[in-house]
Amino acid sequence: MANKTCMNAAPALPQAVAFWRAGDWGFLIALALALLAVVWCGRFSFKEGMLLEVTKSNGEALAAWATELADRKSQPMTLASCASLADESLALQGQADWGRCRQALLTEGGPLAQLSNPFSPKNPVVGQRCDKKNPNLRGVVTLEKGTPSLPGMPAHVTWDVLSEEDVLVPGMLLRVQACVAGGYALKIAEIKL
Repeated sequence: MANKTCMNAAPALPQAVAFWRAGDWGFLIALALALLAVVWCGRFSFKEGMLLEVTKSNGEALAAWATELADRKSQPMTLASCASLADESLALQGQADWGRCRQALLTEGGPLAQLSNPFSPKNPVVGQRCDKKNPNLRGVVTLEKGTPSLPGMPAHVTWDVLSEEDVLVPGMLLRVQACVAGGYALKIAEIKL
């Protein structure tokens, strides 16, 4: 008989549970905050990526100018050829040193006058070196001169800052780089004038 009573006993029903507990609400709030953080980070990364692309296009424009200058090997490198002008005016006669050449390129009417620093328009477009500690150098395009190793040594090129007084001469190695948001240099091109 004891077996009979056990079989007739109904299983215990679980007690009614509130559908939304505090832990459930906390999880949904954390999920919503995580989604907002992903959207914000994605938007920030997209903006930084677009600024980097503009900086790279500035570097590519400078590399295209240097390549065009290198293709004119029959002509002497003067300041007028530096500014891609067909006629040499009196103001643009003389050697093509980098300081005056950069000025002729970026001033109004120059072939690269339309370029601007995408991170901050008040910052320069062309600079000397990337620096992680200086946020004003983000978006700057740099030109460096290359010095090949001596004959008999392993082939190697040493890169140094292209200073204002350096004269652009045929056979000179140039490296175009862009400074990214983190202050690192991104190589765009290497050109032999």
